[in-house]
Amino acid sequence: MLPEPAGVAHEEAAAHQVFAHLGALSVGQAPMPDLDRSGAGLPEFSGGVRSAFLRPLSNLGSCCASVIMEMAMTIEERFERIEHVTAGLAEERRKDREEFRALWRDTQRQLNELTIRVVEVDDRLGARIGELAEQAALRDRETDRRFRETDSRIDKLVIAIGEWMARQPNPQ
Repeated sequence: MLPEPAGVAHEEAAAHQVFAHLGALSVGQAPMPDLDRSGAGLPEFSGGVRSAFLRPLSNLGSCCASVIMEMAMTIEERFERIEHVTAGLAEERRKDREEFRALWRDTQRQLNELTIRVVEVDDRLGARIGELAEQAALRDRETDRRFRETDSRIDKLVIAIGEWMARQPNPQ
């Protein structure tokens, strides 16, 4: 046999102790846990198996021990944790739904305000377009009147020039 390295304790490992305990069971038997939960996360089997699991954990840091203890949860703890997480998710969903509804109401309010403003602007633009159309019509009438006056004056000038030319002696 190989010599044992220096510094190795002569204790059996936790797994060896558990297998030694479970080895006493006959085929088809399973260890029965004590569900009153007197320990810290592992069910108590006959023969102090929990202490066999926990003894090596005492040498680990608190971080590793807490992770291992968290992994060793009972069914009730798992159900409680699932219920807690589910309740948290339901609460988060409820808050999201309320926030969504508030955003939807705010969006609808803003759309209604925008619609009212668009209608007001449309009314103002319609009135302004009507005013501009009336002003354009007045300018068109005034321009037409001035064109007729100018045409009349041009006609009179052409006639006057023709008469003047007719009165002049013919130089030929």
